[in-house]
Amino acid sequence: MSSFEQRIEKGSIGEEIVQQFLEDNGGYICYSPVTSGQHPVDLFCSDFLNQNLFCAEVKLKDKMKKYKVYIDRDKCIGCG
Repeated sequence: MSSFEQRIEKGSIGEEIVQQFLEDNGGYICYSPVTSGQHPVDLFCSDFLNQNLFCAEVKLKDKMKKYKVYIDRDKCIGCG
């Protein structure tokens, strides 16, 4: 398996973990792109009851070293 394929596999696992967390702990319904290839966001999430919508772009720790990460701790689910 090439390093690119390994990164894709790790990214998919990370997306699954985040989706499962949001569904189990936040009551969100999460949608992911069905089109193959690049896409602008990893998850589109909705709680429908309170009409909250948001998009999630999942990055693993190695990628986070290259990007500034903003977390609104007042609205973040599971942020300690």
